[in-house]
Amino acid sequence: MGRDIEQMGLDFGDPGVRKLDVLETTSFARCPREYFDRWIERSTHTASGPQVVLGRALHTVLGRWMTLPESERGMASLLQLWREAAISDAGSFEANLAWWAGQELAHAKTELAEKTVHAEIDGFMVRGRVDVVLEHHGGLWLVDYKLEREGLPPEVVWDQVTLLAAALRHQYGTVLRGPITMAYVYFNEQQMDVLDCGSTEADALLTRVLERARNLDADSYPERPGPHCSECGSRWRCGFGRPDR
Repeated sequence: MGRDIEQMGLDFGDPGVRKLDVLETTSFARCPREYFDRWIERSTHTASGPQVVLGRALHTVLGRWMTLPESERGMASLLQLWREAAISDAGSFEANLAWWAGQELAHAKTELAEKTVHAEIDGFMVRGRVDVVLEHHGGLWLVDYKLEREGLPPEVVWDQVTLLAAALRHQYGTVLRGPITMAYVYFNEQQMDVLDCGSTEADALLTRVLERARNLDADSYPERPGPHCSECGSRWRCGFGRPDR
């Protein structure tokens, strides 16, 4: 199955459709000002700061570890990869890695890892990066790694993986037909949120996400301060995240 996924292609269709990154609706819900600067004006890029660096390292390390044969995915190999990443204060994160290495899901068969997907869906060219797709207990799991929950409104929490699942279905439909389980893994909290979706449930989620996406072109984009401010890519413009405040 893994080879089938990697070898299948995609017709990009009409290049004039509206591009939609899978992070856009959650970015808008977190802070409209940050969303405007990053996705509309494109005057800033991604957020920056210690947590961003840590998150990138986590994705890089797990991208390598989760593609090892299941028999080689032990705590020792994970810690070795993590220490090779040479992240400052990385030792304090090792307990979170040990928790993940002890989860049954972490040793499931990897079908796809660290893969960018594109698909034209209902007027949008959806684009995003899949952390990992696993075959677990006879079903497919779409798993996204997070450091911690962001405190997003409940209705948008599953937007990112819903769009990723939809893009996967469009790009690799012959492989990913049938139910899929979506999961966020929160490493700092050592917890997972899991959502089982048949095709009907997934379609309903996607409809709601795309409705939100069509409302992203708003009349105003006010600041919405919160825990994200200290590493927000717009913090020097709006002022809420500046260290001198």
